[in-house]
Amino acid sequence: MKERLNWAVLGTGVIANQMAQALQKMGKPLYAVGNRTYEKAVAFAEKYGVQKVYSEIDEMFTDENVDIIYITSPHNTHYAFMKKALLHGKHLFVEKSIALNSRELDEMIALAREKNLILAEAMTIWHMPIYKKLWETVKSGSLGKVQMITMNFGSFKEYNMNNRFFNMNLAGGAMLDIGVYALSIVRSFMDEKPDEILSQWKPSPTGSDEQATILLKNPSGQMATVALSMHSKQPKRAMISCEKGYIEIMEYPRADKAVIVDAETGEKTEISRIHRNIKGVPGAQSSGAALVSFNAPSFESYGKEQSYNAPVGKYAEFAYTSALNYLLAQKKYTFPLGDSIIVYWAEEAKTEYQDALLALLNPVKDNQSEVHGFFEKLRKDEQIIIDDIELNPSQKFYILCLAPNAARLSVRFFYQSSFGNITKNLACHYERMQMIKPKWEEREYLGIEDMLKETVNMNSRDKKTISNMAAMAFSAILQNSRYPASLYTDTLIRIRAEQGCVTWGRVSIVKAFLIKNYKNTEGEICMGLNEESNDVAYVLGRLFSVLESIQTEANPGIKSTIRDRYFNSACATPASVFPVLFKLKNSHIKKIERDKGYLKRKYEDLLGELVSKLEAYPKRLPLEEQGKFILGYYHQKQESIWENGRENR
Repeated sequence: MKERLNWAVLGTGVIANQMAQALQKMGKPLYAVGNRTYEKAVAFAEKYGVQKVYSEIDEMFTDENVDIIYITSPHNTHYAFMKKALLHGKHLFVEKSIALNSRELDEMIALAREKNLILAEAMTIWHMPIYKKLWETVKSGSLGKVQMITMNFGSFKEYNMNNRFFNMNLAGGAMLDIGVYALSIVRSFMDEKPDEILSQWKPSPTGSDEQATILLKNPSGQMATVALSMHSKQPKRAMISCEKGYIEIMEYPRADKAVIVDAETGEKTEISRIHRNIKGVPGAQSSGAALVSFNAPSFESYGKEQSYNAPVGKYAEFAYTSALNYLLAQKKYTFPLGDSIIVYWAEEAKTEYQDALLALLNPVKDNQSEVHGFFEKLRKDEQIIIDDIELNPSQKFYILCLAPNAARLSVRFFYQSSFGNITKNLACHYERMQMIKPKWEEREYLGIEDMLKETVNMNSRDKKTISNMAAMAFSAILQNSRYPASLYTDTLIRIRAEQGCVTWGRVSIVKAFLIKNYKNTEGEICMGLNEESNDVAYVLGRLFSVLESIQTEANPGIKSTIRDRYFNSACATPASVFPVLFKLKNSHIKKIERDKGYLKRKYEDLLGELVSKLEAYPKRLPLEEQGKFILGYYHQKQESIWENGRENR
């Protein structure tokens, strides 16, 4: 489906006006409008800046520029309009009631499926945040099973028998106008559809259903009563009665709050209107920023302002804001990640778990052996004891990543799992990162922060990692899932920007990415030199390293090598570079021959071995192969350093 759809609206009533206003706020104005009265359509178009006005409604269905149509006309017209629109390949959003009966609806659903089109009813409750929250609450079982549902909806409409509320020709009556809200809510809270139905009704002077009462029962024993009236005022009230409490929703077709009452204590939980600020997040205002807030019309839906757009109970709001503010105040148990901040805690609130995870995430020189010992015990399923506290691998553990802007916070990710599972996933990451290191490197494990710093220019003023990449990479490590592609590409970009500066950290990232994302095996991608590998890109990387070694051997103390000039080209387009490098090699070999004849033979033998593995120089290496080139280069270089007893920092 296209990213931006051309909407057309059929009808110019109150609902159509609200739709036009909503789309305007989103910066997506209506494309077209059609109405039974052309003059009203023109006035509507002028009011909302609509591009196209149809003189005949049928023109809307044949307009190839229309992607989706919102049908806001009376119920009795829906069937005919829907059929025409679907036959002409238009997606549909249809005002309630979508059809007059199940026969019409079944036919339209079948047609939409046949044409692979979207057909949706504009029923408010399916899209309102408050109902999503209430359904979650009921589904959680905290209130027990739903037992009884009571629905009331009454309007006082004057006896004007020509308007749509009572006019039989316009499909008037309580059921199709207001009853659909009540029955939709009933069904949404029931586990099964009702199979026992009793009803009674009172007709209006036109014969439409002016009043109705309905009793429903499903096979699970859940019951509902529905009372509807069109000439007698009632509150729009819904009562969801459960075993351990009840939910009361007023003005339920457009609800912005609900009350949850505990049956045992009588305690009432109300929806919080505003949420307190969270303090201590770097980059946010010093006074704090809200995690939940809506302060502009474009963020509102159905007119729900402030925090009613994301309904949270007052107690829950107090609990999460207090907990977050407390955790963020404990700087020891937070750490920055790009522009984000990580907060983590164990369910039993024992700080030993936090201490352990912090040590594992960012090992320093002094605790490398302790980290190694932890992973060894984890691998062997042995007891892990810290400060005389035995760590339970099954302990629930939570990790939250928050990102700020000036006024509010966003959740980059929220991950929950067992402590044992998180640490095992971390161990898998470190295992993939295993790499032969320079002689001067004392660390066995490259911590998460240090790893991400490998993608940053450390000479720049801003040394923060790219925000989204850092958060996605950390989340992937925690879940042992695929690394984000940006971690790999940013590492390659950094290597290229520094003319082939392949550090231990950068090559470790490359190796880990190739193993996890490209499914390269450990045997193919070793932590040290793989002399048996015939992979073209890997061999080319080794070959480049040998050519560089020949140059430095021939020119002791040289400050600039072929790496500075040719690495990027050799890595990406080998065919254009290697012939040039071999010409340069010939002059370097002559210098070595004069002073160190034995080295000449060694290098020529190695070059001969490597060249024999190549049929031709590839014109271009894709990203995966560039990573293998870098690995080959680094492995061969470290082999030379260890062999010759020289360090290369």
